[in-house]
Formats: sequence, C-alpha cells, structure tokens
Amino acid sequence: MKRSLCTGLVLWLMVQAIAGIANAEPAVVVAGMDLTATYNNQPEAKMIIAKVINSLRPGDVIHLHTIVKRSYGPESSVFRAEIPRPIDKPKNQYDRRGWFLYKQSLRKARLAKIWAIKSLAALKQTQALKRDLYGFLNAAEEKFNNEAPKAKRFLLIASTMQPSWHYQTLPDLAGVEIHVVGFSAGQDPDYVRRLVRSWKKVLLNSCHAKSVSFFPLGVNYQLKLD
Repeated sequence: MKRSLCTGLVLWLMVQAIAGIANAEPAVVVAGMDLTATYNNQPEAKMIIAKVINSLRPGDVIHLHTIVKRSYGPESSVFRAEIPRPIDKPKNQYDRRGWFLYKQSLRKARLAKIWAIKSLAALKQTQALKRDLYGFLNAAEEKFNNEAPKAKRFLLIASTMQPSWHYQTLPDLAGVEIHVVGFSAGQDPDYVRRLVRSWKKVLLNSCHAKSVSFFPLGVNYQLKLD
C-alpha cells in the first residue's frame, strides 16, 4: 500500500511538472550555423546548439539556418521545428488508453528533438571563404516576424562574426536576445575586443536588439528560456 501511494505521488508530481512546462510562455529560437571554411569550431558549435534543442519545451520553436557565402535566401534555411504540446492528461488514473495516448504525445516531443539534432549533425562544412552575416540577420528578422508576436525571442549565432558583406538594410531585431556562441576570432585580443564592440554597437543601436552577449568557445553555455 505504501509503495503504491509513493508511486502515485511521484507520478502526480511528474505530471504537474510536465503541465507547468507545457503552459510556459513559448520561445522562438533562430540558430545560425557558420559553415564557411574559415570557421573551425563547427563540431563544438553543433554540440552547443544540440543542447539548446534538447532544452526546448512543448510549444517552443526553433529555426536552423546556415551562414555561408549567401545566407539570406531559402536555400540557407535548414528547418523549422515546433516541439509538440502534450494532449490533456487523463483525469482518471485508471484510464489506460488515455494515459497511453498522453505518453505517446510526450514521445512525439522527444522524437521532434531527435530529428532536429540529427538534421543539425548532418550539416557539412563548405569550401566558402566568405560569410554573409547580414543576410542571415535579415533572414532571422523575417523568421521572427512569422512567429507568435508575444513569444520570447532568442538569436543564436555560431560564427567568427567576421563579415564579408555589408548591407545597407539592417534588420529590426527589437526584443531579441542575441547570443554569439562558440565564438572565436583569432589570437589578437585587441582585434577581438574591437570586433565585439563593433557588433554590439550595430546590433544594439542600429538593429535595436534587447541584448547582445558573446560566449567564447569553452564557456559552459546554457540558454535560459524562462
């Protein structure tokens, strides 16, 4: 009897935790993966983005986009994935079919993450020496604009952040938290600091981003969705 009561309590706590996650404010993540020949941190960057995918909650959306010689067009878009929300949990704890369908809906969320991570892992480095960061930023703006307006917005950029092209048209990234992950731009600290300052000025002042943070390679990065 005690064992049955304890098992029931654990199950109830798990259900409440899942329900809390399902009802959380959704987030939209746009992740840019630099596939140029001069970005050498791709394996580590893939691991970082994979961890972000694994941390997504039901209802969250992630777009994966590549950063290459030309990054604005649809050919650079890899996927859009939305983590399925679970169906309502059964009110009757003895409803076997109801609980089966409920657990099946949770399984769909896990499978969505597995598919996204496999698609990320399949990306291969290109021979391109130039990167179109501004094209990616403009594409990211359009992706955010096509999602729920009240969703929290995160832009992840895995790159050296050394652009090869400059566009006159800058995106409007108001309300977006920008995280440059797996960041590495050479061995000259003065150059790296100037590069970071330059990007923060552009992204905060001209693109109206909510915040801009750089996370060098080796930093234990974790995206806080709440």
